Amino acid sequence: MKKYLSRRQIEEVLKILCQRIESIDNWSIGGGAARILYGLNIPTEDIDIDTGRQEAYIICRRLRNYVVKPVMYSRKGPFCSHLGVFLVNGVKVEVIGELEVNTEIGRYVLRIDEEYLRNTKNISIGKYSVKLTPLEHSYIANILLERWSIVENILDFWLSNPQLLNTDYLDKIARETFGENYLILRKKWFFRDILE
Repeated sequence: MKKYLSRRQIEEVLKILCQRIESIDNWSIGGGAARILYGLNIPTEDIDIDTGRQEAYIICRRLRNYVVKPVMYSRKGPFCSHLGVFLVNGVKVEVIGELEVNTEIGRYVLRIDEEYLRNTKNISIGKYSVKLTPLEHSYIANILLERWSIVENILDFWLSNPQLLNTDYLDKIARETFGENYLILRKKWFFRDILE
């Protein structure tokens, strides 16, 4: 039976993580934990830390007391990254450096650059400021993975919270990910009310 995390559990683990990795640049909370912290109601079983390749190894050293599987290059199915698994207060935490997702319809690369950092959302957890991976990334990656229920939930969230969507940034990520398929996919239902 799957054990889903509550917002409170996520926040408690993030306080522990921040004590150890707050001073490291270029990381954010991604995946299901980020979606919950944005306010979406999509269950998650773990916490993802999105970061660059070099930072993944630095974070691994800082979290050495929690290591289940140290950070190393990993390729599994459509995913490749520098991946490590940790257990903090009984919660699985994945550190994901330089994530790439490759499918027949496109190639998604999570690049943590200035534009990415400008589009993160900062939230306060206790005395810490935590960056959340932009929802635009989650939206595009889940289209690529054909996880339609997540895509629909994010779309509905944006329709209710349009101030949290950067359409130019979404369009840029979509063009980079889908390449020549972009114009065809743009006409599909999942861009219907956002980019028009």
